[in-house]
Amino acid sequence: MRITNQSFSINQFEDPTPLSYVSYPKTGSTWLRTLIGKSLHEIYNLPEEKILDLEWLSVNAGLTKIVKTHDDGALAYGFHRKALNPLKAQYYGRKVLFLTRDFRDTLVSAYFQATKRIKVYNGSISEFIRDDRYGAKKLLTFNKYWSENKNLPAQWLCIKYEMLHHEPFDQIKQVLQFIGVKGDHSNVIEKAIQYAEFNNMRKMEESKQFTGQSGQSALTQAIEGDKQSFKTREGKFSNYRHYLNQSDLAYIDSVLPDYLCELTDYDYPGKK
Repeated sequence: MRITNQSFSINQFEDPTPLSYVSYPKTGSTWLRTLIGKSLHEIYNLPEEKILDLEWLSVNAGLTKIVKTHDDGALAYGFHRKALNPLKAQYYGRKVLFLTRDFRDTLVSAYFQATKRIKVYNGSISEFIRDDRYGAKKLLTFNKYWSENKNLPAQWLCIKYEMLHHEPFDQIKQVLQFIGVKGDHSNVIEKAIQYAEFNNMRKMEESKQFTGQSGQSALTQAIEGDKQSFKTREGKFSNYRHYLNQSDLAYIDSVLPDYLCELTDYDYPGKK
């Protein structure tokens, strides 16, 4: 079965009931993937080199297959915001684990991904956030469509990046239960949190620990000596003010009211 939308198409996964791990690019998906992967590695005694390969880990743990996707929001596609699919029929009856993050931090991180790592954009950050192929309106459209379709999957769990910082243990416990892990694994969760701590992940990236493993080569610095080209770039939240000027913030504030939903419900200038 193929679902088509204007100039692109999305193939339905072969497994009729996979668990889809959905996120817009640069919402912290590699961090959460590491937390889940380390937990599965420990619980089911699976190879450490497979920690970032959730599809392989989930299948070999006897769980529902986890398929990671940016849906139609992937930066490499460069789809115009009007090309995003407002319907999510391909996720009907599935479980969806959705990761979200303050859209302003996401935009900043996406800019460095687009310019430093995958090199699909060469303008300024001010131009980037106003570009309908990559910027604020596209990200907000993505979030709004998913908010409108959250009741379509059989089960939906939304995790906020900021809550992973505030209460990582409770968030990971909730995620493991959602993906089908049985039992109390408190010690494993604590190990996973330590393993995925930002400085440790940066060390793994610097040492190219996962380079050469299937699907895991992305955890590698793109430009030697350029800190903004790390996959693990900062690991912070509410840091967008260091990169967006007052004009940029005013622009985002001006377009936001048209896209308000639970996935964009963060404090912002002028919020009533």
